[in-house]
Amino acid sequence: MVAKPLTGIVDAASISLAGVHSQLETKVQVDRIRYPRVVDEGQLQPYRQRLAYAQHCLRSLQEEEIAAETPLGLGYSDNERIIIVVTSKSICVIDTRTTTGRLKAEFIQDVANANIIYSGDRGQAIIQIRDRQGQIRMVKVRALADLEHLKRAISKNKEISARQEFDTMF
Repeated sequence: MVAKPLTGIVDAASISLAGVHSQLETKVQVDRIRYPRVVDEGQLQPYRQRLAYAQHCLRSLQEEEIAAETPLGLGYSDNERIIIVVTSKSICVIDTRTTTGRLKAEFIQDVANANIIYSGDRGQAIIQIRDRQGQIRMVKVRALADLEHLKRAISKNKEISARQEFDTMF
């Protein structure tokens, strides 16, 4: 007489626990809504989607030394296949549509050692980067606003470099 109700209680408990277990095992794929905020050693800045995307691109590259740098600016080429990223130390040209589907750094140059020429007239914006060996990389930028964004990032890079150089003097 006691066995039948006791078996029913144990049965109900095991079915309830099995239901809880199956609920805990279902995994929902969580998609990223936005790229993480760029955080450096300075003051916390407001979220900027361009810089967050630039940081994502830098970290996706196979180049370890550039992946740790803080992005300061991002510009798109006229066909949006090539992007230009200005970091705290360098400027790099990245191909976003390679045959393997991975990002590829086409050109990386220290901003301090680069000769950068801007030209923007009649709606066209072009940035030319000359390295120490004299090799020139010319990229047609999508819009004059992108060129202005890159100019500000490069001048900010030079300010950071000058500040770091001054700090090492003492």
